[in-house]
Amino acid sequence: MTFSRASQHLLEELRRAGYRVTRPRAHIVEVLVNARTPLSPQEVYERVRAVTPRVGLVTVYRTLEALTRLGLVQRVHQEGRCQAYAFVGRGHRHLAICRRCGTALVVEGEKDTQALEDRLLREQGFLVDGHLLQFWGLCATCRQPVTVTEETR
Repeated sequence: MTFSRASQHLLEELRRAGYRVTRPRAHIVEVLVNARTPLSPQEVYERVRAVTPRVGLVTVYRTLEALTRLGLVQRVHQEGRCQAYAFVGRGHRHLAICRRCGTALVVEGEKDTQALEDRLLREQGFLVDGHLLQFWGLCATCRQPVTVTEETR
């Protein structure tokens, strides 16, 4: 099986960080890269099992944690659901998640949180070394008004 360019890049990042790149791990990465919405570990597991039946759920969890530690995948906190994961790639990025369809958009992160971080340090003595920022709302498609036509009546 050939893997996408983005998957190959992530697998190389894993390799450089000292992780073994196995066939199941490669399929886990490919599933994440191609997902339109954040996926729970169980969803990743089910999709990978379709192509690699012998993959274990532990392998999925360990791979997700490795990718998260490397900053290539972001843990997504969802209202009323278990956590999920989304591919974000390298760099300072945030996610904008549609409440209706679940699409996750990757947004280049802004470092304009400096004023808040400075205030936390000054007023509370709290030194920020990272943050998680997620946006929820409706994507452009879900915001489109529903038009009633003869076919939908």
